[in-house]
Amino acid sequence: MLPQKQLKGLGLRYARSLQIAIRTAGMLSVDHTVASGPVKQSFDLLTGLMKDAGTLTIGFVDGRVMLNNVLTVDAGLSQLENEFLKRGVGAVRFDVGLTLARYKQVIGLLSTPLKEIEERGGVGAFLERAVVEGVRIVPAGKNQKRTDEGDTLLEMDPEAFFRARDASTNAAAASPPGPEQALMMFFDSAGVPRPEGAVGGPEDIMRLVSPTIESALTSQNADPQKAYIALAQVMQGMRLDSVLSAFPPARHEELKGMEPKQLAAELIGDVSLAWASKRLAAAPSGENAFVVEEEVVRVLARSLYATQTAGKLANKLAQFVKEYGFPESTSQKVQDELRWVALPPEEKHRALMSKVHYNAVEFRRLIEHIRELLTKGRAPEVAELAQHYFEFFNGPVEEVTLEELSRAPQLVQTISGVKAGLARHLTEVLLEQLQREEFTGFKHFQLLNALAAVTSAAGLYEDFEIAQIVGASIEQLIARDPEQHKDCCRKALVRLLPASALQRLIELHLQSKDDPAASRNTATMLRRAGTAAIELLFKRLEDETVAANRLAMLRLLGRTGSAGIEIARQRLADSRWYVVRNACLVISELKDPELLQQLTPLLQHADDRVQQAVFTAIVKGRAPGRGRILAATLRFLRGNSVEQALDEVLFLKDPATIPDLEAFVTEHAAGRGTLQRKAVQAIAAMPAAAGSEALARLVATPKLDKATRREALTAIGRAPSPPADTVISAFLATASPDDEIAAECRQRSQRAAT
Repeated sequence: MLPQKQLKGLGLRYARSLQIAIRTAGMLSVDHTVASGPVKQSFDLLTGLMKDAGTLTIGFVDGRVMLNNVLTVDAGLSQLENEFLKRGVGAVRFDVGLTLARYKQVIGLLSTPLKEIEERGGVGAFLERAVVEGVRIVPAGKNQKRTDEGDTLLEMDPEAFFRARDASTNAAAASPPGPEQALMMFFDSAGVPRPEGAVGGPEDIMRLVSPTIESALTSQNADPQKAYIALAQVMQGMRLDSVLSAFPPARHEELKGMEPKQLAAELIGDVSLAWASKRLAAAPSGENAFVVEEEVVRVLARSLYATQTAGKLANKLAQFVKEYGFPESTSQKVQDELRWVALPPEEKHRALMSKVHYNAVEFRRLIEHIRELLTKGRAPEVAELAQHYFEFFNGPVEEVTLEELSRAPQLVQTISGVKAGLARHLTEVLLEQLQREEFTGFKHFQLLNALAAVTSAAGLYEDFEIAQIVGASIEQLIARDPEQHKDCCRKALVRLLPASALQRLIELHLQSKDDPAASRNTATMLRRAGTAAIELLFKRLEDETVAANRLAMLRLLGRTGSAGIEIARQRLADSRWYVVRNACLVISELKDPELLQQLTPLLQHADDRVQQAVFTAIVKGRAPGRGRILAATLRFLRGNSVEQALDEVLFLKDPATIPDLEAFVTEHAAGRGTLQRKAVQAIAAMPAAAGSEALARLVATPKLDKATRREALTAIGRAPSPPADTVISAFLATASPDDEIAAECRQRSQRAAT
């Protein structure tokens, strides 16, 4: 995690580059060659920043720049602020693993002309469609949006605006978001879909609060702490009587003097205990009762971590035990959790470091403590805890449990942004265990899952070397016993890198396409990732406009093996000529064993460029029988492909091509004397007198032009044969007296006789 000062410095540097990129793309377009430089420069600054800071949020609040949790002032960014707010954008959040292609989409959105936005239905409709994977565009508050001239139009009367602003200033120096924005943050942090249309008045809002809190506490993907903060900000912008409507009337007097943050904590505590009571009351008996109890303890613990109000909840718990008959075991577990939450961070750290094996509760505490450390930027302590967790491998193998192994991916995902070589260390530990024969069956699967979590997290931060090391180690296991590892290790190879990391890997390859070692490594990782990765590469090839990049990707696809062949074959039937052409080139590079069968029908393709690619692939493939195929399809070829095919047939001298060559001359090449004569030359080049009879038939075909027939007659003279003499004799017996070629035949016969 970056220190605040460093985050501010690097963040402002990136913001300035973003301002230039948006301005350039707005004047030209995001795909313009002039804009590509500023866009790429800002992207490189962003990815470099996110490697240390993780997710980055950049936006504007009350004239100040927001960089994650830092609000600062920079007068030089006023134009960027205008560009954001004119399009109704308050902030943009970039997640780790962003690709350049997706980043360009974001720049395209942020530089969309306002006239075009209006034509698309206005800012609201524009933002609804502004969806880019790995990016979150946060709408601006109602009183933040700007006009085309950069002016702000208030959506309330001026007096109300100043009252709201003063209330906000007095409540917090950090300029919290307005009530509407805070409400949206509340829904988002709880994992609840935002309501469509207007939410309604204060009472309507408060009716939505309790179920949203429940969702924040029970959903694994929600963030209860953010929900708590957002709820406090929602309450801050409301009248006290509206807030109190969410509580029982008997508590109103007690709560009147509390600040919004205290009221939010009280409500979360009430909702969590009420939910726990209903859940326990409906719990089945037997083993399932234990599962429900553990769930209740987990949810109550999440409310404690979110609000940090252990003392308050202890008093409430005692009351709920009396009123609702909480089981003693549940009450005891919650009391233990209360004591744990009340411990200072240092004592929690010591207690967690003293463990060798962690049960479910202790592991949950470990994760919560690590998250708390991460928010404070204490990466060394996080690394220490993570390394310590895996020390269970130092004990006897039989003491290593499936539960410990199965938790490893969650731990890895939690610490994914921590540097200092932690990912390398965990990789070494896990690979060492993977080689041990004692870890078999499901434990072996769990080790592979943990390794995939490490490589996936590292890949998002562009540390692809870890995936390369892990992939090579797994391939060694497969080579040692292919049958044993076909259902575990082979499938694990496909999961080493997520799709976004693979897309970024391809982008980085294009930047270093002239580096042979880098190309080999990239091809290896794509091949290991299987069909999905190769599909990504094909798709990128189809969209690429730079010829040098297309050539680099074709070379890369030429190293993808059998998986690449299958995908290329599927694209041979595509309606887009350039997709078919690319597939032909890939099949050629991969030396498809069925190259002739796959490509022969495409010699009849309607596009000359496809025909040329197919011809080149067939010739380059040097497959036996290619001469017959080229001769048989001469009638379908166009342009230079016809002459090139005849040259290849002439070179091959395959007697099997004679019937098709003869048919081409007599039936399909009418009016193309040069091609007819070249075909005659190809027949004449056959070994011995293999083609002499066909040549004689061409001589005896009056409809052919004289030059072609004369070429055939000359060739017969060089290699006479009885079958040819028979054909010529029959021809002369019925030939027209005016046929010049017949006269030449007679003269040759007379000279031969004397």
